[in-house]
Amino acid sequence: MGIGWETGEVKSGPPASSLPSSPSPDPTADPAVDAPCAGCGHTRVLRQFSLDPALISVNDHDVARPAPDVTEEIGDGEVTVTGAAGTVHVLNASAALIWLSLDGRSTIADIVGELHQETGVASDVLGPDVHDAVARFVASGLALIDR
Repeated sequence: MGIGWETGEVKSGPPASSLPSSPSPDPTADPAVDAPCAGCGHTRVLRQFSLDPALISVNDHDVARPAPDVTEEIGDGEVTVTGAAGTVHVLNASAALIWLSLDGRSTIADIVGELHQETGVASDVLGPDVHDAVARFVASGLALIDR
């Protein structure tokens, strides 16, 4: 099936390694997006990095949904998803099918089953691709997993 998309950074700041280690205001912080941590007072700068998708655990019983303030545009044979920080992701056909299945109610196993019915691709082939795509969506800040 093959999962992928192109990412274009629209807004950026200093590399994560240059963030201050003590609680102090971040001059690149956007008050509409970034908020201080209630526990330690550090400013979280959400747009400066994304997690390694390999670090995201996605299980069959998880329910994934688009993150707040994420927008999508469907047209001309592609789906474009824009994250809250302004990063634009152009999804290929496979990733778009998975993205459009994230309804906040269906489990990952349900999505694999639905895509199997729609495409005829075996569930044991679809499963790893769906898990990988959801992990990438979460790592990119586009989706959340409810357990």
